[in-house]
Amino acid sequence: MQNRTLSRRAFLRYTALGAGSIALAACAAPAAPAAAPSAGGGEAPAAAEIVLEVVADTPEYQNQHQQIADLFSEVHPGARVNWITHSEDGQAAYVAKVAGGYLPAMETCWASGNTFVLNNDTYEVAVDLSTIDYPYWDQFLWDIKNTWPSMYGQTGPRCIDPFLGVVMTWQFHRDLLDVAGLNPIGNVKTWDDLKTWLDEGTKWANAADSPVDRFYDQGWLNPWFGWHLQYDTMPLAFPEGQREHQLAIWKGEKKFNAEDSPYRRYLEFYVEAYEKGWLPESFWTRTWEADMESSFAAKKSAVMLHGPWTFDKTMAIDPTAQMDAFPATPPAEGQAQWMQLQSDPGIDTGSQAFFIRAGNEKKPEWETIREFFVWWNSPDIVRLRSEALGFMPGMKLDPPAGLKGGQWDAITSQIDVPGGKFENVKWERSVSGETQMNPKRKGGSPGVWDKESGNIAKNWADMMTKQISVQDYLDRAQQNYDLSYA
Repeated sequence: MQNRTLSRRAFLRYTALGAGSIALAACAAPAAPAAAPSAGGGEAPAAAEIVLEVVADTPEYQNQHQQIADLFSEVHPGARVNWITHSEDGQAAYVAKVAGGYLPAMETCWASGNTFVLNNDTYEVAVDLSTIDYPYWDQFLWDIKNTWPSMYGQTGPRCIDPFLGVVMTWQFHRDLLDVAGLNPIGNVKTWDDLKTWLDEGTKWANAADSPVDRFYDQGWLNPWFGWHLQYDTMPLAFPEGQREHQLAIWKGEKKFNAEDSPYRRYLEFYVEAYEKGWLPESFWTRTWEADMESSFAAKKSAVMLHGPWTFDKTMAIDPTAQMDAFPATPPAEGQAQWMQLQSDPGIDTGSQAFFIRAGNEKKPEWETIREFFVWWNSPDIVRLRSEALGFMPGMKLDPPAGLKGGQWDAITSQIDVPGGKFENVKWERSVSGETQMNPKRKGGSPGVWDKESGNIAKNWADMMTKQISVQDYLDRAQQNYDLSYA
């Protein structure tokens, strides 16, 4: 097998594009997601041209990804890449298309759903990447080559995500809050400060002359509330919620429903937020994109607790938007250190975890598919991807990525860095308990938070409306844990 490397001329062209066109694409309105082809692969390509179809779950990055993928023709003139995207509402249709025989050249794990994991039940759908002559394993900042195989006891890995995890923070429209006298930067330093800010902000939003419909907006997505980015971030405000206590719960050394459970104070915060009107009424019925994200982008709300994507979505709609952010979990009483979680790297799942679906090896264009996958995850292209999306690379890059824009400028570049706005905040980057326990998960089990069973929204609705208590939900979580793990 041959791995095509970048010529100096091509590298300079890529670098120029990364600093120019791709940066502009990040500020442009995202292209409408490309229409998925028919199960038969769509129109036949021109003679001698190989068309590689890639399916991803982030339409907000459609332009950037397509522009980078177009550069593959520099090293493989006979090939062209067609980038296809859909949001969460298109995942079920994509799964059905794959079941009908559709076989793209490359795809993200979350194209098939935010709960899709390459584990012992599903790993055979993905090509074993130890067999494709990928030469950059030792460039990663973590042991990507051996982590998945050691977790699952199978050959692999089965996917590559070249970035560090994503970060959930409090993000807000700075111009709105400056006028209202509610800019939290430098003012919200403790958990009590946070609650005071939410209370005062809600009163401001409810005033007759307020420019917004609500202060803090929240929509619902089952996979979000069942994702460790959400439920492992918020406990870090409390001493009993630190990572070592979370891991003890997931490893069965402590109970989810114990009095000092890391997840008790997290759930109690949401109950309090709902009781006091900080959260929208029946927020579990509000759609994630159409209600919450679109409302925020249109300045109908001032604040969200969210990840990097909505910086890009909002600024694509309004390039003049003045967004800012602060770390999610200012410390509560008894917790000395302000911590900020970064989610797990894409060991077995994720929106940037790409894999090659099994069956591609039998295609006549297999060698081109293999070369594209290696190229897409090579250091030079990862640098471009990192700069285009503002994501922190998980690879050693020389020269390093010149990150700019979005969440990076607002907050992630400012954490745990001398002179940064949040230089005294520390990162929590260890692998989550749920990910570590994935190999022991029983197939078809409900999962701790009832994400997979589909009952998670009802559980939250019942908890918010006092049909069940926080203790009741934690009792269910412990019962589900006992059913879900060997």
